[in-house]
Amino acid sequence: MPQHEYIESHRKRFGYRLDYHEKKRKKESRETHERSKKAKKLIGLKAKFYHKQRHAEKIQMKTTSKMQEKRNTKQKNDAKTPQGAVPSYLLDREGQTRQKYFPT
Repeated sequence: MPQHEYIESHRKRFGYRLDYHEKKRKKESRETHERSKKAKKLIGLKAKFYHKQRHAEKIQMKTTSKMQEKRNTKQKNDAKTPQGAVPSYLLDREGQTRQKYFPT
């Protein structure tokens, strides 16, 4: 067994701490505040590179969210509809026999 895998082997045997997932969730939620503070404090060339990196990350997030949204929405298939088909709300109502019935 390699010497650097002792943490993974311990987690495999004993699992995570009871509050591990809660701490991880809170740390991730605080990360956005820390990143915004860092963005405000940086000046000069470091700020320029940092903003370029953040901009690239935001573009990546937007493209992935658009792809997921496009995958989840239903799209109309034009191949199934015949040429010159008329929608049901434009058809004549002559063939319909449903009417209100008032007993006398």
